[in-house]
Amino acid sequence: MSAALAPYDVKAFNTAVTSENKIHDDDVARRFGFTGALVPGVEVYAYMAHMPVARWGRAWLERGAADCKFIKPVYDGTVARVTAREDKGVLDLSVESGGALCATGHAVLPEAAQAPAVDSLPLGKLPSERPKASESNLAPGVSLGLARMTDDCGGFHGVGDQGAGLQALHPGDRVQVPGAVEFQHVDHLAAHHAAGA
Repeated sequence: MSAALAPYDVKAFNTAVTSENKIHDDDVARRFGFTGALVPGVEVYAYMAHMPVARWGRAWLERGAADCKFIKPVYDGTVARVTAREDKGVLDLSVESGGALCATGHAVLPEAAQAPAVDSLPLGKLPSERPKASESNLAPGVSLGLARMTDDCGGFHGVGDQGAGLQALHPGDRVQVPGAVEFQHVDHLAAHHAAGA
């Protein structure tokens, strides 16, 4: 038996206006046939993450998992409606905006999760000059040469409206929300690899 969660509506916000990835710029995006700048996928993921947190709370932030597929763009200033339906422990997620299905996904809360062995991963060597992003230097298994990152996790850091929404769910927690984690990783990657042509 499946059950629907209450929908989550959020006004989409383009957090990447100044990004080197110019698909997040209105003029460039329009030249490629889009209505305007695309809201970053990490931001849309942050909107989707609201639903498993609403369902499972902090436990999902600690050990949950999700996979998402981005189908159509979400545009700055539009309302993104996130819906979820639970069936046998799996949340089926979707995002609609501007009358279109923009993203789908699934979220789960496993009984237990094994922490990744992060300390065993090679740091690699940071390049002296940022290479252009390419299939070869960003291929699976290639060490990106990223510097070690730390975060003091000083409360909820949200991307767009997500942080405020999660703070209301878990006031006082010192938890890093998924959208913010993804946003930091994308930002860190961009600091060490130039956008490809």
